[in-house]
Amino acid sequence: MAETAEDAANWRLTEEEKRALVPYTAAVLLFAAALDGFSNDPVRQLLSRPPFLQLSEWLLAHPEAIRS
Repeated sequence: MAETAEDAANWRLTEEEKRALVPYTAAVLLFAAALDGFSNDPVRQLLSRPPFLQLSEWLLAHPEAIRS
């Protein structure tokens, strides 16, 4: 996965950047969840964000995808 993204961007990630992908995707979701807490329907707002959930879950299940 990381190689495909790197090829499309014509840019190579450093090892540190690759290691940061999983926590970064989780942090984005946590930030969104914090903002959703101020909405009228926080649960609906959170459930409308499945791509972030799926990406984080997939990265955790496939750590080899972010290794060189």
